[in-house]
Amino acid sequence: MSALSASTETPLLMQTLEEKVTLLISESLINTLEIAQLQKENARLITQLGEEDISTAKLFHP
Repeated sequence: MSALSASTETPLLMQTLEEKVTLLISESLINTLEIAQLQKENARLITQLGEEDISTAKLFHP
């Protein structure tokens, strides 16, 4: 690779790297949001399960 071709390819490589980093950051933010939503849903289901366990216990132990 000559010095001229290296200097003309550098801006393209930098742009490509910046786009890749932006994409990775976006994916990371989406994953973080999905994790938060799943944690919230998990907490809701655990609460619901606990309430059902209490109702079932009352049936067997009035």
